Amino acid sequence: MFFYTEILQYGLMVYSVLIAPLWFLIAFLFRIRHRDVIFQWKRPRVVFYAIGLAILITGCILVCLYAITYSNSSLIFFSVFMFIGGLLTYNALSYGATILITNKGIVSSIYALKDDTILWTNIKDYYVHKHHPILVYVFIYDFYQSIKITIPYYMQQAFEELISIKIDRPKMYINLKPEENEILTKQIKEMFNQK
Repeated sequence: MFFYTEILQYGLMVYSVLIAPLWFLIAFLFRIRHRDVIFQWKRPRVVFYAIGLAILITGCILVCLYAITYSNSSLIFFSVFMFIGGLLTYNALSYGATILITNKGIVSSIYALKDDTILWTNIKDYYVHKHHPILVYVFIYDFYQSIKITIPYYMQQAFEELISIKIDRPKMYINLKPEENEILTKQIKEMFNQK
C-alpha cells in the first residue's frame, strides 16, 4: 500500500512540475497568436473548471493542516505543488474555453495548428436561438458548415451591432484603409466595454 502511495505522490509531483506548466505554456502561446481581438468571453463550461479548482484547493488546505498537525514537511511540499499545478491546469483549460471574436472573423478553435478563423466574408447566414440567460448564434459558412457560439444575454445588442457591421453591411467596409480599420475596431471595442 505504501508503494502505491509513493507512486501516486511522485506522479502528481511530475504532473505539477512538468506537465501542468508545459500545458499552460502551450495554451498561452496558442492564445497570444490571435491578434486584433475585438472581444472575448469564457464558455459556460468554465464554471465546472472553477468548481474542480475549488475542490482541489480545499483538498490542498486539508492536507496542509494534516501535515502541520503531524509535522510532515513532505506533505506540505506535495500540497503546495498540487495547488500550483491545479492553478496552471485551470488557466490552460480556461484559455481553451475562450471564445474569440477578431477583426478577421470568429476563431473556431484556439488550439488549432493552422489559423482556424472563420472569416466574416465567408459567413453566408446566421440565426439565433434565445435561451435565457444565453443566446446561441449559429453561423453558416462555406459549404453549409456551421459553428455555434453562445453569448451572454446582456451582450446581445453589442453583438448584433457587430454582426450588422461585419456581415449585413460588409460592402461599406471592404475598401477601408488600415487606419480607418483601426478606428472602426477601436469603436467596436469601446462599444463592447460599455456593455
